[in-house]
Order: sequence, then C-alpha cells, then structure tokens
Amino acid sequence: MNVLVAERLTKKYDDLVAVNDISMEVQKVKGELEEASRMSHSQAEGAAVGLLDKTFVSRFLPDRYTELKHLGAGGMGVVFRGHDKITNTEVALKVLSPLVQDNPNARKRFLIEGQTLQTLDHPGLVKVIDIQKEPLSYFAMELVVGSALDELVSE
Repeated sequence: MNVLVAERLTKKYDDLVAVNDISMEVQKVKGELEEASRMSHSQAEGAAVGLLDKTFVSRFLPDRYTELKHLGAGGMGVVFRGHDKITNTEVALKVLSPLVQDNPNARKRFLIEGQTLQTLDHPGLVKVIDIQKEPLSYFAMELVVGSALDELVSE
C-alpha cells in the first residue's frame, strides 16, 4: 500500500475515533445530568452545553489555539475567547455543539455559516480566520471586544 494512502487512512480513522469520543462523552454527561437531577431530556441537553468547558474543547482544537475562556452559548454553538499562536492575536472560536456534531444537517449549516462569513468583507462583520470540519467543527474569527447585544438592548 502506498505510504501516502496509508497516512491518509490513518488520519481519517483517528478523526472518526475523535468524533466518536465526542459523541460518547456528551451522551455520558447528558445521562448523568438526567439521572442526578431528574431533569427532562431537553433541560439536560441545555446543561450539557454549559459543561462543554475549555478542557474538553481544547482536546479537539489545533494546538495553535490556547488560553481558552468560555464566552457564551447558543442553539448550535459555543463561543470561546482564545489566543492564536500563529497570528499572535486574540480570537473568538465558535464551536459546533457536540450535541449536534453527529447531525449532518446541523454540521452543514454551521460550516456554511463560517464559509459564507469568510467570503464577506464589511466593517460591520467579523473576519473568519480559520475553519475546521472534523473532528470538532469550529471557525475562528477576529475577536471584537465590547458589550453583549442583549446588554446593549436592555440599556
């Protein structure tokens, strides 16, 4: 077998194992939350997203991103602040929630969002620096420091 083909197959296998690890770990957390607090399934899913901490995410991100800090979460993703060692800048990392990582439609919509944003250039939009599909889908963007939108609206 060609060495290059063997290396590609090994990497693909490693990526699939990592994706499986994510799904298994998230299912375990959801089960523990449901059992421990007698939450409904949907409540446990919301709480599991909150447990997606920097240690878990950093296992599946490239080494270039360090010093992760949780900023917030939404319906499909979790956002972290991090340091990009390659550009030596602070970035925002939007990570597809492991709760929907194995949903092909959710992953596709998430990646289309990042790819679309990457093609746009406007002062009112953040620039996308990096996109990764597997094992953990994410896109890295320039970090904009300021108040959260809900804080500005409430003022």
